[in-house]
Amino acid sequence: MKELLTLPTSLRSAVSILAMGISGLVAAQPSVSALSGTTYTKDMNAALSQGASLSQPVGSVFSVDLDCIRAQAFLDEGITAQRSTMSSIGAGIRYTPLSPEHHAIRPWAGVGLSWKTTTRHLDAQTVDGETYHLWNDGLLYAMEQPIPMPDIDMPEPLARDNVYETMLDRTSHMAAPLRVGVDLQLTRRLHATVAITTLPGGGQGWTTAQAGIGFQLGRGKTYLKALLPDEFLALGDDADGDGVKDVKDLCGGTEPGAIVDKYGCAVDTDLDGVPDHRDAEINSPDLLVNEQGVSISLAEWKALYAPEKGDPTTFAQDSATVISELNAAQMAQMLQSTGNTAAITEQEMLYDLREKVYNPEISYRIQYGAYLAAFAPSADGYTHDRVEAMAGDHGLTLHVGTAYERLSEARSALGAAKAANHSDAFVTAYHKGERITLEEAARLEALRQEAVREAEETYRMVEVKFHVQLGRYTAGVPVEVLNAFLQMGQIEQRLEADGTHRYLTTGVSAEQTAREHLKSALNLGFSDAFLVAEIDGTQTSIAVARTTLIERNSALASAR
Repeated sequence: MKELLTLPTSLRSAVSILAMGISGLVAAQPSVSALSGTTYTKDMNAALSQGASLSQPVGSVFSVDLDCIRAQAFLDEGITAQRSTMSSIGAGIRYTPLSPEHHAIRPWAGVGLSWKTTTRHLDAQTVDGETYHLWNDGLLYAMEQPIPMPDIDMPEPLARDNVYETMLDRTSHMAAPLRVGVDLQLTRRLHATVAITTLPGGGQGWTTAQAGIGFQLGRGKTYLKALLPDEFLALGDDADGDGVKDVKDLCGGTEPGAIVDKYGCAVDTDLDGVPDHRDAEINSPDLLVNEQGVSISLAEWKALYAPEKGDPTTFAQDSATVISELNAAQMAQMLQSTGNTAAITEQEMLYDLREKVYNPEISYRIQYGAYLAAFAPSADGYTHDRVEAMAGDHGLTLHVGTAYERLSEARSALGAAKAANHSDAFVTAYHKGERITLEEAARLEALRQEAVREAEETYRMVEVKFHVQLGRYTAGVPVEVLNAFLQMGQIEQRLEADGTHRYLTTGVSAEQTAREHLKSALNLGFSDAFLVAEIDGTQTSIAVARTTLIERNSALASAR
């Protein structure tokens, strides 16, 4: 496309008018279109063509266009193959008799002046420099056909590589393209376009038939009639009536009267779990509040909201209300005070609670940019993240994304930001709303991990499991045994220190259930099957496991 860099002076006026439209100095907004289609030129085979157009209305029926087209055509001449490439760039006047305010389908015609360059190349040799020779059998060879043909083995034919290494000529001249087409206004900004362009002259005329999509630039100061109605563009209903369409609403079912953000979620300024429209204390000092959002003490919270003892289903509800002021011992005390007996569930959920319980003040956010307040762009243009503008140091406005409790989540979000072409984005850390370095955040994370280990040690329940050992093998399992395994359901394979493999049924916490599995194994022919027990993953005797289970159940009963 080097030949397109030198433009004739006749294009300068068109470029000036288009620049005025983009800058907003004229009322109507310009539009840009990208097109693709097919090509026709005499005595050659058609190929794909590409084009682009920038159009600026200058009146009710006329517009100034800046167009560029690139097209190719091919011709197989037997010994050689020829490729012609045409590229043009120019400006023209377009006449559209139907106004965009009243017609969504608008035919048009145009004429202009373009700088047209045509280049012809030949594919006459292979990549190794061997010249093609056409024999009477219609195939290409690396040598001329001998006459008469000798009675010897025939050479291997060549396959054309389509590299087009030899340039025949290049011509450049002015051309007057003629264009006709039709635009279909799909939405306020988007339109489809179909165009036929003829570029005569220069000994070889070209015609392209293309279709594409166009987009209107600028803020839009005029009404355009569209094929798709406004109801379609609304992209669905707003079921909860909060002003955010369902397709963009991340918090469906918002209460009537709630103040919502751009994602349809009720605003909660102090993050105490009570939205602002019901919060009697907008800036609560901590997260322990009553239903009106007013701060209360831990003792008051227990009196108001702690569930009755012995209810094993309330642990998830309990965990949602735990706050940073609780240390490991207080955490264990609160769980015991609720009478929660779901020991295994509690042990698993302690891992999920570690971020919320021990250090909710640490958060990680992606920073996308820092701007002078007077020149800061809107934060609404980000599509892959919930970005907000916040005040930074030295009077700067920062664009930061969603707050994450885990550094790993923030790093994943950074990858998404990089994929969205935000190459300058980076991870930042905050503690109690104040910016800190990642090194300081790592130090606080280490303190939290120590607290997690303390909590797990303070409130830990042993895990007792019973298995049925089906067999022990030094080599492969016989086919009949494998089929029997499949009838037993899920089987665990354990590699022992001596290189043998033990095969066990899935562990269960009730000895009686394991004995039922043992009966099934014996019925299936596992005559050597027997019961084994584990405490926290370590094998032990059935008697010890039974005693441990009785002691654990007694401790749980006393906790009630």
